[in-house]
Amino acid sequence: MPRVRMSDADIAAARKNILQQAVEIVREVGFDGLSMRVLANHLGVSPGALYRYFPSKTELLWAFWAEGIDQLRTVFATLDATIADPVAATRAMMHAYADFCLADAHRFQLLFLNPALECADALQRDASSLLPFELLVKRVAQAANSGILPPGDPQQQAAILWASAHGAITLVMTMTELDFGDPHAFIAQTAEATLRGLSTAGATP
Repeated sequence: MPRVRMSDADIAAARKNILQQAVEIVREVGFDGLSMRVLANHLGVSPGALYRYFPSKTELLWAFWAEGIDQLRTVFATLDATIADPVAATRAMMHAYADFCLADAHRFQLLFLNPALECADALQRDASSLLPFELLVKRVAQAANSGILPPGDPQQQAAILWASAHGAITLVMTMTELDFGDPHAFIAQTAEATLRGLSTAGATP
Protein backbone atom coordinates (compact mmCIF):
# COMPACT_ATOMS: atom_id res chain seq x y z
CA MET A 1 0.00 0.00 0.00
CA PRO A 2 1.54 3.35 -0.98
CA ARG A 3 2.53 5.75 1.74
CA VAL A 4 0.04 8.54 2.33
CA ARG A 5 1.56 11.82 1.24
CA MET A 6 1.88 14.27 4.13
CA SER A 7 1.11 17.93 3.71
CA ASP A 8 3.74 20.56 4.43
CA ALA A 9 1.82 21.46 7.60
CA ASP A 10 1.85 17.82 8.73
CA ILE A 11 5.58 17.55 8.10
CA ALA A 12 6.25 20.79 9.98
CA ALA A 13 4.14 19.59 12.94
CA ALA A 14 5.95 16.25 13.00
CA ARG A 15 9.35 17.94 12.90
CA LYS A 16 8.33 20.24 15.73
CA ASN A 17 7.21 17.31 17.87
CA ILE A 18 10.42 15.38 17.17
CA LEU A 19 12.48 18.44 18.03
CA GLN A 20 10.58 18.99 21.28
CA GLN A 21 11.17 15.38 22.31
CA ALA A 22 14.86 15.72 21.43
CA VAL A 23 15.07 18.81 23.63
CA GLU A 24 13.60 16.87 26.55
CA ILE A 25 16.18 14.11 26.11
CA VAL A 26 19.01 16.63 25.94
CA ARG A 27 17.80 18.34 29.11
CA GLU A 28 17.74 14.97 30.89
CA VAL A 29 21.00 13.40 29.68
CA GLY A 30 22.87 16.05 27.65
CA PHE A 31 23.76 16.09 23.96
CA ASP A 32 26.05 13.09 24.24
CA GLY A 33 23.07 11.00 25.32
CA LEU A 34 21.02 11.94 22.27
CA SER A 35 21.04 9.60 19.29
CA MET A 36 18.54 8.90 16.55
CA ARG A 37 17.90 5.45 18.09
CA VAL A 38 17.32 6.88 21.57
CA LEU A 39 15.02 9.52 20.13
CA ALA A 40 13.11 6.92 18.09
CA ASN A 41 12.60 4.77 21.19
CA HIS A 42 11.40 7.84 23.08
CA LEU A 43 8.87 8.57 20.35
CA GLY A 44 7.83 4.94 19.88
CA VAL A 45 8.83 4.82 16.21
CA SER A 46 11.57 3.15 14.20
CA PRO A 47 14.86 5.03 13.65
CA GLY A 48 14.15 4.91 9.92
CA ALA A 49 10.96 6.90 10.44
CA LEU A 50 12.96 9.79 11.90
CA TYR A 51 15.16 10.08 8.84
CA ARG A 52 12.13 11.15 6.87
CA TYR A 53 12.19 14.39 8.83
CA PHE A 54 15.84 14.72 9.87
CA PRO A 55 18.46 12.94 7.72
CA SER A 56 20.97 12.84 10.59
CA LYS A 57 21.59 13.83 14.19
CA THR A 58 23.58 16.78 12.88
CA GLU A 59 20.56 18.05 10.95
CA LEU A 60 18.48 17.62 14.09
CA LEU A 61 20.95 19.72 16.06
CA TRP A 62 20.94 22.34 13.30
CA ALA A 63 17.17 22.60 13.69
CA PHE A 64 17.60 22.98 17.45
CA TRP A 65 20.19 25.71 16.80
CA ALA A 66 17.91 27.53 14.35
CA GLU A 67 14.97 27.47 16.77
CA GLY A 68 17.10 28.99 19.53
CA ILE A 69 18.46 31.73 17.28
CA ASP A 70 14.95 32.52 16.05
CA GLN A 71 13.81 33.02 19.65
CA LEU A 72 16.73 35.38 20.29
CA ARG A 73 15.93 37.33 17.12
CA THR A 74 12.35 37.78 18.26
CA VAL A 75 13.39 39.03 21.70
CA PHE A 76 15.86 41.58 20.29
CA ALA A 77 13.44 42.78 17.63
CA THR A 78 10.77 43.36 20.29
CA LEU A 79 13.17 45.33 22.49
CA ASP A 80 14.31 47.40 19.52
CA ALA A 81 10.71 48.21 18.60
CA THR A 82 9.56 49.11 22.11
CA ILE A 83 12.48 50.97 23.76
CA ALA A 84 13.26 54.41 22.37
CA ASP A 85 16.33 55.34 24.42
CA PRO A 86 19.43 53.78 22.80
CA VAL A 87 21.30 53.14 26.04
CA ALA A 88 18.25 51.64 27.72
CA ALA A 89 17.75 49.44 24.66
CA THR A 90 21.41 48.40 24.75
CA ARG A 91 21.16 47.45 28.42
CA ALA A 92 17.91 45.58 27.82
CA MET A 93 19.44 43.60 24.95
CA MET A 94 22.42 42.55 27.08
CA HIS A 95 20.13 41.54 29.94
CA ALA A 96 17.87 39.66 27.53
CA TYR A 97 20.86 37.84 26.06
CA ALA A 98 21.91 36.77 29.55
CA ASP A 99 18.37 35.62 30.37
CA PHE A 100 18.18 33.68 27.10
CA CYS A 101 21.48 31.88 27.74
CA LEU A 102 20.92 31.17 31.41
CA ALA A 103 17.43 29.81 30.78
CA ASP A 104 18.81 26.71 29.04
CA ALA A 105 22.44 25.69 29.61
CA HIS A 106 22.27 22.89 27.02
CA ARG A 107 20.97 25.27 24.38
CA PHE A 108 23.73 27.78 25.15
CA GLN A 109 26.38 25.08 24.86
CA LEU A 110 25.01 23.92 21.52
CA LEU A 111 24.61 27.42 20.10
CA PHE A 112 28.00 28.78 21.13
CA LEU A 113 30.29 26.11 22.60
CA ASN A 114 29.70 23.03 20.44
CA PRO A 115 32.70 22.46 18.11
CA ALA A 116 30.57 20.29 15.83
CA LEU A 117 28.35 23.29 15.02
CA GLU A 118 30.71 26.21 14.63
CA CYS A 119 29.12 29.64 14.69
CA ALA A 120 30.82 30.63 11.43
CA ASP A 121 29.24 27.69 9.63
CA ALA A 122 25.90 28.46 11.26
CA LEU A 123 26.00 32.08 10.14
CA GLN A 124 26.77 30.99 6.59
CA ARG A 125 23.65 28.83 6.68
CA ASP A 126 21.43 31.60 8.01
CA ALA A 127 22.63 35.18 7.65
CA SER A 128 19.59 36.41 9.60
CA SER A 129 21.26 34.90 12.68
CA LEU A 130 23.24 38.15 12.80
CA LEU A 131 20.11 40.23 13.36
CA PRO A 132 20.45 40.41 17.18
CA PHE A 133 23.99 41.73 16.85
CA GLU A 134 23.00 44.12 14.06
CA LEU A 135 20.26 45.58 16.26
CA LEU A 136 22.80 46.08 19.05
CA VAL A 137 25.15 47.82 16.60
CA LYS A 138 22.29 50.09 15.54
CA ARG A 139 21.56 51.14 19.13
CA VAL A 140 25.25 51.67 19.95
CA ALA A 141 25.52 53.91 16.89
CA GLN A 142 22.49 55.90 18.08
CA ALA A 143 24.09 56.32 21.50
CA ALA A 144 27.27 57.64 19.87
CA ASN A 145 25.30 60.03 17.68
CA SER A 146 23.60 61.43 20.78
CA GLY A 147 26.97 61.95 22.50
CA ILE A 148 26.49 59.28 25.17
CA LEU A 149 29.17 57.07 23.65
CA PRO A 150 32.27 58.50 21.97
CA PRO A 151 32.60 58.51 18.20
CA GLY A 152 33.99 55.28 16.86
CA ASP A 153 33.20 52.09 15.05
CA PRO A 154 29.79 51.05 16.41
CA GLN A 155 30.32 47.46 15.29
CA GLN A 156 33.52 47.23 17.31
CA GLN A 157 31.89 48.87 20.33
CA ALA A 158 28.92 46.51 20.11
CA ALA A 159 31.30 43.57 19.81
CA ILE A 160 33.08 44.67 22.99
CA LEU A 161 29.76 44.85 24.83
CA TRP A 162 28.64 41.49 23.50
CA ALA A 163 32.00 39.90 24.32
CA SER A 164 31.83 41.11 27.91
CA ALA A 165 28.37 39.64 28.44
CA HIS A 166 29.17 36.46 26.54
CA GLY A 167 32.39 35.96 28.48
CA ALA A 168 30.60 36.42 31.80
CA ILE A 169 27.89 33.97 30.73
CA THR A 170 30.50 31.41 29.67
CA LEU A 171 32.28 31.74 33.01
CA VAL A 172 29.05 31.17 34.91
CA MET A 173 28.17 28.20 32.70
CA THR A 174 31.55 26.46 32.70
CA MET A 175 33.40 27.47 35.88
CA THR A 176 30.86 25.92 38.20
CA GLU A 177 33.40 25.47 40.98
CA LEU A 178 33.53 29.26 41.43
CA ASP A 179 30.83 31.24 43.22
CA PHE A 180 29.76 34.20 41.11
CA GLY A 181 26.74 34.90 43.27
CA ASP A 182 23.54 35.61 41.41
CA PRO A 183 24.44 34.93 37.76
CA HIS A 184 22.04 37.51 36.37
CA ALA A 185 23.47 40.21 38.64
CA PHE A 186 27.06 39.19 37.85
CA ILE A 187 26.47 39.37 34.09
CA ALA A 188 24.57 42.66 34.39
CA GLN A 189 27.43 44.18 36.42
CA THR A 190 29.95 43.00 33.84
CA ALA A 191 27.98 44.53 30.98
CA GLU A 192 27.45 47.74 32.94
CA ALA A 193 31.17 48.09 33.69
CA THR A 194 31.93 47.63 30.00
CA LEU A 195 29.32 50.19 29.03
CA ARG A 196 30.80 52.70 31.48
CA GLY A 197 34.24 52.04 30.04
CA LEU A 198 32.95 52.81 26.56
CA SER A 199 31.01 55.90 27.58
CA THR A 200 32.37 59.37 27.08
CA ALA A 201 35.09 60.14 29.64
CA GLY A 202 34.02 57.08 31.64
CA ALA A 203 30.85 58.81 32.79
CA THR A 204 27.88 56.67 33.70
CA PRO A 205 25.58 56.66 30.65
